[in-house]
Amino acid sequence: MESKIKNHQWLWYVLLILVFMTGLIIRISDLFDAPLDFHPTRQLHSALIARGIYYQTRDDVPEWKQEMAYNQWQAEGLIEPQIMEHLTAFTYRIIGSEQVWIARLWAILFWMVGGLFLFKLTEKIAGFAAGTFAVVFYMVWPYAAVASRAFQPEPLLVFSLLAALWAFSNWLEEKKITWAIISGLLCGFSIYVKSTAVFFLAPALIAALINDLGIKKAFKDRQVWIIGVLSIAPYLAFLFYGTVIRGTLGEQFSFRFFPARWVDPLFYLHWILEMDGSLSIVFVLAAVLGITLFTKKKYFFLLTGYLIGYVLYGFVFSYHITTHDYYHLPLIIPVSIG
Repeated sequence: MESKIKNHQWLWYVLLILVFMTGLIIRISDLFDAPLDFHPTRQLHSALIARGIYYQTRDDVPEWKQEMAYNQWQAEGLIEPQIMEHLTAFTYRIIGSEQVWIARLWAILFWMVGGLFLFKLTEKIAGFAAGTFAVVFYMVWPYAAVASRAFQPEPLLVFSLLAALWAFSNWLEEKKITWAIISGLLCGFSIYVKSTAVFFLAPALIAALINDLGIKKAFKDRQVWIIGVLSIAPYLAFLFYGTVIRGTLGEQFSFRFFPARWVDPLFYLHWILEMDGSLSIVFVLAAVLGITLFTKKKYFFLLTGYLIGYVLYGFVFSYHITTHDYYHLPLIIPVSIG
């Protein structure tokens, strides 16, 4: 199979380019529409923050308008680092006006670049053809097409997760300190983007490390410690800023953990239905089956750890996993590969 692919590799590259072009065309359609197509409350939350940031850089607007924009920004609260909002406000400043569709361009850019990391990761695991077909699902699945252009941190989160997994897979292959540093920095960035990334990355990396090195050897390995420290340092700094300096981040941890739901059968039904609405239970089960057929143990453990992390994440965020469909979006990574 691989020899046939190499003989016609240019055709596969053409297909890959067409897939990316199709994904881009799908996402830029209706680019200038108001952000009301996907969780409008959450998108307008980010839009108000971006406006507040932008108006603080304008000297040519009335003071009352600056003050109102600032107050609206502060009223939205601090949920996670406002990366998408700052990028959008920065772009507002460059073009000289507030255009909310700019946020869609940033989200689309991150999703498209994430597709490159998905291809490279899947190619490493199962070959060129597998990488191409993984990108097909990632790019054209209807829910992903809508969610990946939203003014939310999720497109950036998925991109950062893919980049982190790709870098860690390179470290697994080569064990070079350069890859340990890159892997740690990218894992740290992903967790900084949205702290929920730790539920996916930690089990995935730990499972792969235990399989590859064993617990004792992994615990004594300097490069493993480099990856670990760099992974948690950025978010710990943000946590200190949000809880100690600003004193508002702690509020975001309230009313999120409901273990009483675990004994309610309806919880599991709602979880499955919400997941099915986002990614289709058929594709999820097919992906789990595909992952079990991998020949390289290191990638089996990496992706299985990721899936276990998703389950833990669902139990911890037992309310959100049954009501917020975009909480299932990170699952598109193992589903695309599997």
